[in-house]
Amino acid sequence: MIAALKNMSNLVLFDWKAPTSNKIVAHNEPDKQDVWSLLAAITSLDVIVISELDRCTVWNSQIFSLSNLTVFDYTTEFCIDSYTPPDCSRLVTMLKDRCPGLEELYLRFEAPFHFGLGFAPPYLGESLFTARWRHLIAVGLQSVASAPAAVVSFLAAHPSLRWVHIDEWFGCRHFPDDFKDFDWHPHIAQRLALPQGVLPNLETLHCIPGHATDIVRSILPSQATGGGMPLTISVDLSIQFGKDDATLDEFVFLMNELPSNMTVVNRATVEGSVRLRKRQQARQRQRLEMPHNL
Repeated sequence: MIAALKNMSNLVLFDWKAPTSNKIVAHNEPDKQDVWSLLAAITSLDVIVISELDRCTVWNSQIFSLSNLTVFDYTTEFCIDSYTPPDCSRLVTMLKDRCPGLEELYLRFEAPFHFGLGFAPPYLGESLFTARWRHLIAVGLQSVASAPAAVVSFLAAHPSLRWVHIDEWFGCRHFPDDFKDFDWHPHIAQRLALPQGVLPNLETLHCIPGHATDIVRSILPSQATGGGMPLTISVDLSIQFGKDDATLDEFVFLMNELPSNMTVVNRATVEGSVRLRKRQQARQRQRLEMPHNL
């Protein structure tokens, strides 16, 4: 691969998906050059897509020496047996300082989760989320932890966003001291106090019910008549969220108030579907039993 890259001075996109250990990209030539140092020298490189299972081989390389990317899509499996968050300082420096024209950012820190086994995701609240990219249109974050104030400021500063995919770590509460005893689903998801009119160009939103309620409510005043941009809202009910029926009730209420240009798609396990259906039925009964003479 290194020999081939030396002849690709006009390379625009590098897409690497490794099903096993990344021995190819970890290889070093006698002159110390590897795949990432060669890519960093290609000024035409615009798009990086990486999906790897063995974090050590890529994470500790020169991957974060790249610059002037418009798309950075990185998926890694990490911290399977560790409660120590990975050091993301080089990643953040590359994105903030050397990629001012970034248009699409996807970061997925995946860890096989088994009950009784936790993991510590990277906390990027005071680093990555202070970045400002004028042309950012898509952001997808999985297991990227950040405080509510940081992500609210980030969303408000990027009205160009059209596609947002976030999970329960987005705007989470401060971490507990001991991750080994951390029952994370009930505790981490926090509400987002967004200003009205945020994300005016949003077309697709994927998130948990509480975030969906907060984001859509900030958009609704400008689209109350249903004449705004079409918006598809994909709500993730596939994890438990601490059996938070109050948040689910709030989302069900919001579903009944959406204008015609907004569509809701529910992604749920069987249990999640049953919970949602029960809350919808309870809401319908409540409306039917409301006295009309008040």
